[in-house]
Amino acid sequence: MNKHPELQSGKFSASFTYKDAQKLWEEITAQLHQIPGAIKEWSKWRKTWQDMRNATKAKNTSIKKHVQGTGGGPASSQVLTEIDQNILALIGPTVVEGHNSVQESNVQFVNKMIIRR
Repeated sequence: MNKHPELQSGKFSASFTYKDAQKLWEEITAQLHQIPGAIKEWSKWRKTWQDMRNATKAKNTSIKKHVQGTGGGPASSQVLTEIDQNILALIGPTVVEGHNSVQESNVQFVNKMIIRR
């Protein structure tokens, strides 16, 4: 995944198409099949990556939420593993925490109408 950052988001463009992504996933699949372990189709390896990425983001969010809590309870039993830390480093802080310089929009939904402030 380090060699193919365009695969991390799974978003396509004119310069990076679904076919390009499929070819890269097939190359990664061939590499993964050279080591002992699971044998899967490229689409299943892609799903595995998506699941690992989402689980790591959720775990990191849970840990941060606990740390920023008011206290008084037991320490969090969750710890980021080395693999979790590698995934977070790979996807970058913007994906995990959002843009610090972008203000959140203030949108209120009233009777299926959007009111922007």
